[in-house]
Amino acid sequence: MRPKLVWTQREDDPDAKRCECGCGRLTGVNAGNDRVDGYFKGEPRRFISGHHRRPSAKSGRENGRWNGGRCVRKNGYTYVYAPDHPRAVRGRYVGEHVLVAERALGHILPRSAVIHHVDEQKSNNAAGNLVICQDQAYHNLIHRRQRALDACGDASAIRCGYCGGYDRQGSMKLHRNRYGHAAYGRHEDCIVARNRQRFTHDGASA
Repeated sequence: MRPKLVWTQREDDPDAKRCECGCGRLTGVNAGNDRVDGYFKGEPRRFISGHHRRPSAKSGRENGRWNGGRCVRKNGYTYVYAPDHPRAVRGRYVGEHVLVAERALGHILPRSAVIHHVDEQKSNNAAGNLVICQDQAYHNLIHRRQRALDACGDASAIRCGYCGGYDRQGSMKLHRNRYGHAAYGRHEDCIVARNRQRFTHDGASA
C-alpha cells in the first residue's frame, strides 16, 4: 500500500522536488517505506497523485513511444495525432474518418455531424466510403434503411416490433421516434395475437 503523506515541501526550498509531469507543482514526501513500489520514508515522490498519467512535456514525435501518429482503438476506429483539432480526443487524437471527410469538404465539420461508413467497415476511411450526416438521428436512419434493404429489398420498409418481419409502412401501425422518423411498426395481426396471449396469461394467473 502506498504510504501516506505527512508534509509537503516548502516553496522557498531550492532543492524541493517538483512533479515530473511538467506542471511545476511540488510533490509530497513519503511517510513510510514500501519495498514493492519502491517508496522510502522521507523521499519526495516523482509525481503528484494522478499526474503520472498526464502527457509528458515531450509529446508527439518528440516522445520516445511515438508510433507514427496512428492508432486503432477498441471501438474499431483509426485515430490520427492532431492535437490542434477541435475534436481531438483527450487533446491529441482525432478520428481518421473525420479528417478525411473534412479534407474532402474543405472545412471543419460542425460538432453535431456524424460520419457514416458505406460498407460499415470502420477501418475503411477512403473518401468514397464516407457519408457526412447532419446528426446522429440521420446516421441511425441510414443504418435502419440499410437493414431493411438487406432484409427485404425495400429500404423504406419497417420492421415489426413483434414478429421481426419487414413490411410496407402502410400495412403497419407506426411508432415514431422523437425526430419524427418511423422507428418501427406493428402488424395488426401481431397486435391482436399479442393481446390475446397477454389476456390468456393474465386469466390463467388469476
